[in-house]
Amino acid sequence: SDLFKALPWSHGTLGFVVALELKIIPAEPFVHMHYIPVIGQKRYCSLLYELSGASDTKKNTPDFLEATIYSKHEAVILAGWFSDISDSVEVNPINRWYKPWFYKHVETFLKKGDGEELIPLEDYLLRHNRSIFWVMESMLPFGNVTIFRYLFGWLLPPKIAFLKYTTTPGIRKLTFTKQVFQDIVLPLAKLEQQVDLSEELFDLYPLLVYPCRVYDWGPRSGQVPGPSPDMLCPGTNYAMYNDLGIYGVPGHVKRKSKYNPTEAMRKMESFTRSVGGFSFLYADIFMTKEEFEQMFDLQLYEHMRRKYSADHAFPHLYEKIKPEIDVLSIGTVID
Repeated sequence: SDLFKALPWSHGTLGFVVALELKIIPAEPFVHMHYIPVIGQKRYCSLLYELSGASDTKKNTPDFLEATIYSKHEAVILAGWFSDISDSVEVNPINRWYKPWFYKHVETFLKKGDGEELIPLEDYLLRHNRSIFWVMESMLPFGNVTIFRYLFGWLLPPKIAFLKYTTTPGIRKLTFTKQVFQDIVLPLAKLEQQVDLSEELFDLYPLLVYPCRVYDWGPRSGQVPGPSPDMLCPGTNYAMYNDLGIYGVPGHVKRKSKYNPTEAMRKMESFTRSVGGFSFLYADIFMTKEEFEQMFDLQLYEHMRRKYSADHAFPHLYEKIKPEIDVLSIGTVID
């Protein structure tokens, strides 16, 4: 069981998983999606917290819950439930090649007001694929234009493997200095602070917010740190956190004003550690090894590496996921 606990977030530094048994849940063919536009930062933060069931664990919570924040004071909350076909609600196959990019479709509810529709389950799960969230707009500014979608929309998205294959060292450096791609898990109760700090450091919208539970499984239970007792939802062993998705070109870069990526990301990581959050490790990290060990609980992980001799066969987790570029010094050469 200790090895099972240590495998998540080990990124191939403990061994290779060759077989898994997964517990699955029944699914319906559609997601009945409710779009709730909200004006006011405090209002959308408190409504999202309420809908997540963080303050009332007996509340009937949605099967799917997220928010797209279009500015500090404007957001659309998406609350969805598994559903069968319905005669009273329109079906919207959002991933057809000619359809608007999903985040652009969601944005229309800021003007239209509340709305609902049925989305085919597969379309919903892959809702951000065509536009790679909103990164495609920077790569292909006309990609969401109606005539382009109808004639060439079937070409999107480009294969990620192809994009990586064509990434030169110079382009790779630009992903550090001119762009942000981060998913950070933070306490949902701190959402206002998250948005404020993201705006200060990156001035980049939209932002994505996905509420999720983080459980307290006790000491030595894996790399992901458990929530502090004061964060736990009443009568449970979990706290409500959220993934904050920050993707794209910072506003400072667009305006050609001064922007230090190292300084900005290190401030974000410092805030993350201070509130008991943690970063997704597919993204570039700007932490020293000591700071990394403060963010993650590596006690069980280190024990498993020694027990199964992984320390002689695989690199350490920090060495495996740290960028190949010296991110701690790259900011010093940028004006």
